[in-house]
Amino acid sequence: MRVRIVPWTAATSSAAGRDVKWAEGLRGIASLLVVTSHLTRAFAPTFLAPAENKSDLGSIFHVPFLRLPAQGPPWVALFFLLTGYVNAMKPMKQARNGSVGQALSGLSSSTLRRTGRLVLPTTVATLVSWMLCQVGGYRIGKTCDATWIRDTSPNPTAGFIAPLRSLVHNCFTTWSNGSNVYDPIQWTLPFLLKGSMLVYLTLLATVRTQPNARLLVFTSLYFFSWAGRDPMTGMNIYMGALLADLSTQISSQIGTPKRDPLVRLLPWLLLFVGLHLSGYPEKNPEWTTWSKHLAEIGHWIFPKGSEYWRFWPAIGAQCVTISVLLSPTLQKFLSHPSLIWLGSLSFPLYLIHGPLIRSVLSWMLFGWRRPMYYYTKKADGSVDQTWERIPFPDNWVFVIVLPIFFLVLLTTAHLWNLVIDPWCSWATRRLEEAMSNEEAGDKGARARSSSVLGGHSRTASVTDKHFELLPEPTLQSAQHSLLASLTPELNTLLTRVETHLDKLARREQALIARTELLEGRIGEGRASGGARERSSVGMSGEGSREALRLKQLRGKKERLGYAVERLVLQAQQKERQLRVSCF
Repeated sequence: MRVRIVPWTAATSSAAGRDVKWAEGLRGIASLLVVTSHLTRAFAPTFLAPAENKSDLGSIFHVPFLRLPAQGPPWVALFFLLTGYVNAMKPMKQARNGSVGQALSGLSSSTLRRTGRLVLPTTVATLVSWMLCQVGGYRIGKTCDATWIRDTSPNPTAGFIAPLRSLVHNCFTTWSNGSNVYDPIQWTLPFLLKGSMLVYLTLLATVRTQPNARLLVFTSLYFFSWAGRDPMTGMNIYMGALLADLSTQISSQIGTPKRDPLVRLLPWLLLFVGLHLSGYPEKNPEWTTWSKHLAEIGHWIFPKGSEYWRFWPAIGAQCVTISVLLSPTLQKFLSHPSLIWLGSLSFPLYLIHGPLIRSVLSWMLFGWRRPMYYYTKKADGSVDQTWERIPFPDNWVFVIVLPIFFLVLLTTAHLWNLVIDPWCSWATRRLEEAMSNEEAGDKGARARSSSVLGGHSRTASVTDKHFELLPEPTLQSAQHSLLASLTPELNTLLTRVETHLDKLARREQALIARTELLEGRIGEGRASGGARERSSVGMSGEGSREALRLKQLRGKKERLGYAVERLVLQAQQKERQLRVSCF
């Protein structure tokens, strides 16, 4: 009996097509870094700048690469980029293979499914945060010394109707303008839904076009978003779809030792540049030389009035994703089962880490400490306002509490995947079936066909089928694509058959030689048979055994001959079938 120590299982490799499990691993790392960025905002906001101040470079965690856990924009940009990549991958493969009807049907289903899979879990997360707020779970967070936690912790609403009205209002404003007082970090979700709809709409318009034309459309939309100062949603969404289309043309062998050393170095160079750009600070870039140079470059290449702290991390996230696409080593690392498991928790981690920071983590760090009271005085010396603040604990408390909090966070996200996510999937599927009404439509069509044709079942079954007329260039493109994919497999199969036939031929020659040798020995034995009979009865028995063995070898030779002929015929038949299917 095997005992599972970890919650993930080994990932199975894909038998066909390019492996995209690395996208789950990259999304898992991004979700964890989003959590660390919010913890940095709460407990170490000085790391949002490139240095402690203009004259003090600060600690080692201010340098470009080590400051990445404090950064939030590049990991949010990765969410948008991977959304465009994953959502566009399947329709583009179907379009390239000539299955335009399946691609259109999949886009219709994905549009409904994507909306449900985003809205339902977000509503549940808002409900959980609202309940925590109403029972006083954010009370400590509202009075602690961490500014980000204090600013994002709402006060309970008094009464019975008012809290319900506030809950409904915030569930609605989450998708109307990105505002939610119970969980402010949900501001990205309406943009994520908008990005998915942009991908589906563009694919709907370009699914029948040539691949090169579709690449031109996505490239144009990328630079249109650049000019429109939309680095977070438009640029990343369209870049993800563009990479999904390009990934079907990128050789899977790039980066291997067979390639040029410069080509193998390219992914690592892009990774270095991407991580460096991802560290661009949100404020005070003029405090350090490296961020100041990036700001000067951004002044020349970005549109006027752009927020450089959004553009540079977005470009950095794109460079990191391209480096993974070009590097089998990085793809193998990101496809580790633990990272894929972490990627499956990415959406629950994003939804629940904010409420848990304001409630569980705040109680663990500040709930046991004595508050300090502050006040302001009026001009006459009387007290004007008073308030209380719970100060930060010592550093050793953070060392103990933060690992425990991450364990609680991952466990809660895992339980979300086991309980909440299946329910949301079921509700989305039922909603999709109710809105599309596929089963009822199929039954009605079959009933109408049977009534009109008077019970001719064979004709009715033919009229139920759908035939799609495709243009000749599409058919030729599909034929060339099929031929290009089957030719290597056919050559491999023929090579294996030839190798097996050569092996059987060598074996047959060896058996023939051995048979001739045994026949010669038996002939010599017959010539001296009389002498052997007079000499010994035992030698006569040995000759009969040799004759029996020779007979068995002859039978075996005949069977092998029949087997070789049958294999040759089967190989010829398979070759004819494959050639017919290719053309």
